[in-house]
Amino acid sequence: MSKLLIFIISLLLMSCCDKNEISDSGLKGNVKMMTEYNVVVKYDSLNNLTLDTLSTIKRLYNDRNQIIQRNQVYTFSDETIDITYEYNRCNRLKKERVKMSFDSVTVDVDYIYKGSLLDKTISESSRDSITFKQIGLNYYSSDERLTKSTTSQLFINQKDGDTIKNSLQIDIYNENETLTKSEFKYQENPSKNSRYNYFYEIDNLIKTQQYNRNDSLISTTNFEYKNDSIGNWIEKKVFENNKLTSIQTWKIEYK
Repeated sequence: MSKLLIFIISLLLMSCCDKNEISDSGLKGNVKMMTEYNVVVKYDSLNNLTLDTLSTIKRLYNDRNQIIQRNQVYTFSDETIDITYEYNRCNRLKKERVKMSFDSVTVDVDYIYKGSLLDKTISESSRDSITFKQIGLNYYSSDERLTKSTTSQLFINQKDGDTIKNSLQIDIYNENETLTKSEFKYQENPSKNSRYNYFYEIDNLIKTQQYNRNDSLISTTNFEYKNDSIGNWIEKKVFENNKLTSIQTWKIEYK
């Protein structure tokens, strides 16, 4: 299994209608399409910077501002990923269908609910005698607020059933269901274990702090935004340890 395939798959992952829970895009206004450009900032020996486009992503939305289609192009490899999104009769996301240009297999991500609450997500695919599984679980308070979610990734050898490598991500949310902390644990390589803290200004993430396995601060990332007239951000600059490292821009087409 190629390193690029493992990397991309790892990124993909995350009966009653008493609540109108739709897939919240977080976008203001009625959006038809959004094109995202991800640019990495590089520096030469004289500290002069150059900009290099890493990927371009196009998203299409329905009348509920729910994403229905996504196309991602990786400019460094000329590979693409196409994702379509299916919703149930309660307008909740029920399935993602992921097709990668370098692979003949379509990977499904299934969303499973208990009542009105998302309970788990499950994805599984097999290649080169290896089965990849990703399982996401959500946990709620007594008043049905999301408090924690976990994402487990397993690589299993089909011949002997042994787990080749696995990882666990634990996300913690505050009373507003906003992500405040993430922990990453690697069974095969505990030295990679880490923790992130997240800080916000209104709805925008403005800072993250990364800690290593010994709980020592190793990196601080800050974000700066530029908004359009409606209030959606259209540019995000990323500074790692006070140095500009990437720029993300959105071109939004409204209905």
